[in-house]
Amino acid sequence: MNTVYNVEAGQRHYQWGSHLLYGLFGLPIKDDKPLAELWLGGHPSLPSKVQLDDRSWQTLDKFLEQKPLRFLFKVLSASQPLSLQVHPNNVQAKAGFERENAQHIPLGAPHRNYKDAYAKPEMVMALSPFKIMVGFRPLEEIIDNLNLIQSDALKTILHSEIFNHQTLLLSLLQLTQKDKQQIIAQALSIAITCNEPMWQQLVELGHYYPCDIGILAPLYMNCLTLEPGEAMYLPTGTIHAYTKGTCIELMGCSDNVLRAGLTPKYIDTDELMACTQFVPFTPEKLVPMLVKSERILQPTETDFGLALCQVTEHEQSLTVTSRSILLVAKGKVQFNDTVLLAGQSLFIESGAYQVSGDGLLVRAFESK
Repeated sequence: MNTVYNVEAGQRHYQWGSHLLYGLFGLPIKDDKPLAELWLGGHPSLPSKVQLDDRSWQTLDKFLEQKPLRFLFKVLSASQPLSLQVHPNNVQAKAGFERENAQHIPLGAPHRNYKDAYAKPEMVMALSPFKIMVGFRPLEEIIDNLNLIQSDALKTILHSEIFNHQTLLLSLLQLTQKDKQQIIAQALSIAITCNEPMWQQLVELGHYYPCDIGILAPLYMNCLTLEPGEAMYLPTGTIHAYTKGTCIELMGCSDNVLRAGLTPKYIDTDELMACTQFVPFTPEKLVPMLVKSERILQPTETDFGLALCQVTEHEQSLTVTSRSILLVAKGKVQFNDTVLLAGQSLFIESGAYQVSGDGLLVRAFESK
């Protein structure tokens, strides 16, 4: 008999979140707080709950203690820009986690970088138009963009004997606050007269972070908007920031974040430099592969993926070959004998299932 368990997502309430998920998924509003993230997975920072056969609930990390899930599945909704950030690879995460444990830094300490010993590659699929800054532009583009800003401090960086992506980011972070403010003021004076997307993004960042040199990011990073259903993969070490919209995120089961700007939180410059990939990045959207009734989004480098099923009133068979978490992203779906509304989730083992209804079923799965 196939095993199907109801799952209750964990909730993260951050100021940059929105009220959209409350309405989208019919969730009760908590103290009028913005709802930023729903977590579906077993990460100990915020494990989901799973309903057992006796109708009691257990956290998913305990339920799968003998064989933890390798992915963390999130729904994210941002009304404001998130921080510039980078995620480590496995080697970096393991070394950093062990080092900070040896230093007896509490897991909840604000200057703690590593919450676990695992890498955090991630993929993102838009549920609404989703604005993102990701990866570095080619150096030539960066120089052209930054040369428009009249600043002696910035020109010193651009004309230094060694100039590359790494020296740029490091030098910007190490500027005096006086120089940062002068550069920010000059950049904003240009941006308010320009209609180009990168300058408009800079204006928006300046609204939320008027004293943060990270507002220059659109000038040295790629800016794009994913339309609903479009997805892309972000390898570890890729600098990025989500700036507005609602998406599904699927990542390695990790909560490790190294910040690079657009935040009042701790920035560990040395660790950031060690973990960032300082190369130009060409954003490429993932191309779905049709497998029976599902469209599969599977980055070649990962051991997880997303499967999308457009459910109709005509019953469809769904063959699942690995442990998965299902989410009804919209509509109403009958999964075997279980009726699911938008925002409701299941944990399932491999097997054959029947689905019908009218909605979008998103399945996060393990591979390899």
